[in-house]
Amino acid sequence: MKNIALGLTVLFCTVFLTSGCQTTSKEDKNIQLTVLAEDSQQVRQNWIEPYQLVHPNVKINILDLNTIISKDEKKINDPINAMINIIKENPIDVAFVRGPELTTLVNENLLVELDPLMKQDNFDFNNYADIVKTMISVYGDGKTYGLAPFFNSFGLVYNKKIFSDLNIDPPSDHESWDDLVQKAEAISKRLETEGIYGLDLPQPDPFDALGIFTYANELSLVQGDGNKMVVNTPSWKKVWGQVADLYSKKIVFTPMVAKKQGISPNFGNNKVGMAIYDYSRIVQGGLNNKDDYGVASLPYFSDNKEGLNITLFGLSGIISNSTHIKESWDLIKFINSEGVAKVKSQNLPLLTSRSNIMRDDDFSSKFYDYKVTYNQRESIHVDTIKISKIAAIGSELLNQTIQGRITTEEALKEFEEKGQEILVTSIK
Repeated sequence: MKNIALGLTVLFCTVFLTSGCQTTSKEDKNIQLTVLAEDSQQVRQNWIEPYQLVHPNVKINILDLNTIISKDEKKINDPINAMINIIKENPIDVAFVRGPELTTLVNENLLVELDPLMKQDNFDFNNYADIVKTMISVYGDGKTYGLAPFFNSFGLVYNKKIFSDLNIDPPSDHESWDDLVQKAEAISKRLETEGIYGLDLPQPDPFDALGIFTYANELSLVQGDGNKMVVNTPSWKKVWGQVADLYSKKIVFTPMVAKKQGISPNFGNNKVGMAIYDYSRIVQGGLNNKDDYGVASLPYFSDNKEGLNITLFGLSGIISNSTHIKESWDLIKFINSEGVAKVKSQNLPLLTSRSNIMRDDDFSSKFYDYKVTYNQRESIHVDTIKISKIAAIGSELLNQTIQGRITTEEALKEFEEKGQEILVTSIK
């Protein structure tokens, strides 16, 4: 067993030369780092275990955020503040977080700025993909407080045969949303008898799909302070009507359609002309088959915005009250090294943040061709139970609009009134 472990260590050291691997170090001895992670198993498998193979003397304890929160109902209802308190009350060195959570920790002065550490160690940040650097900068209010070795983004995949048979020009990179809808509507109308739809969206529920439109137009359900609903506006009326049309005209493939036809709601069953899916879903579904499918960069709404953002994976930062800043930075450097990226990119259905080792093909490049349009749609001051209740009302009203039972104006008026009532009512 010792020989096997040594062999693995040598292998990782050989591959991860760019991470400054050292199998033994006096500085490593008797060091214990505490890491906070939402999914401890995923973090351990992808990042911690490889690090410990080449740093066997560093002990790493992982606190599972979900497990801690699930034991307290108050924490379940307010996970953001629960995370903040957990960090303040425990000697945590490194936190693996989502992007918006990173922003929250920055605002609470709970993270160490990484720019000085990167400059000090000549950490190569230049070959990071522009969209990743921009997203990290946005989350950190112009500074770097976390690094992420991988990310996931969306693209527009299309069925080449359907477009060829109908003699319709396939979608191009960043064409307008209106042009895309016209093509999707043409497919749905001409192939209606065959049960083929023009477009599939990443979210199955119409109200979830509405988020693409509100995101691109920087619209929120509530004001920043979380005290007032702001949906009964001309901008909301426009996007609400756009989404209702997509479903009422049967342009978009829905779970209800799939249930009636006895098929799964997936682009791969040749029942959809185009689909907006994330890279992982496309690769895992075998939709990167260049013979059958093509891919284009996402369509633009107004102001060159896609309406969907990238998701950073392995995003981690150093907690400001850590007593092991140097060792914590060493862990983050390792996770974000070229060596780790080269190895992990072979078995993770994700895109590497390091553009210099991205897959060299036209297909993958479409997912790097992205314009980051980040805004924090919902206030962190609104209780998650309230947001869920408000969303449920919105979903029902949007479905009624799609069915023609109420108008867009009636729906938004009722949505704002009922949502406001929830906002001002205390949760028992």
